[in-house]
Amino acid sequence: MVYSPLLNKLSLMIAEGGLFDFNATLPGVACVILLLVAILNIVFYKPLLQIVETRNSFLSETLSEASALLLRAEKLTNDLEEDLIKARKEAQSIIVSVQEQTTADIQAQIDLTKKETDLRISEKSAQLLAQKEEVLKNLDSHVNALSAEIESKLLVS
Repeated sequence: MVYSPLLNKLSLMIAEGGLFDFNATLPGVACVILLLVAILNIVFYKPLLQIVETRNSFLSETLSEASALLLRAEKLTNDLEEDLIKARKEAQSIIVSVQEQTTADIQAQIDLTKKETDLRISEKSAQLLAQKEEVLKNLDSHVNALSAEIESKLLVS
């Protein structure tokens, strides 16, 4: 058999402990792994953790500033809404008072115009009455003159 020397060597290795042989390599590998973990921790993980912590602190500061700004904005909005409500009430009261004043002024003008109109009507009525009486007097005198003339013409004829 061709493989028998190879099998003999393999059987000798297995007899010595073989695959699970605990010698100085295991602590050496453990030291290498621990050294690698320490180097990776110093070189990569600590700077990365510092960046993450810096980012988290920046985010928390920014969030707290944003919250403060939001509260301030809400307060300003509420103040402006209250001012707007007050301004609307004031404007409404001004409008009502102006309407009342205007109505009173218009009513006063109407009353004054009615009084002036009534006064003119009474004056014109008095003038027309006086003219009527004058016309009636003139008419009486004309009627008397005409009747006298008619009488004289009738008597003469």
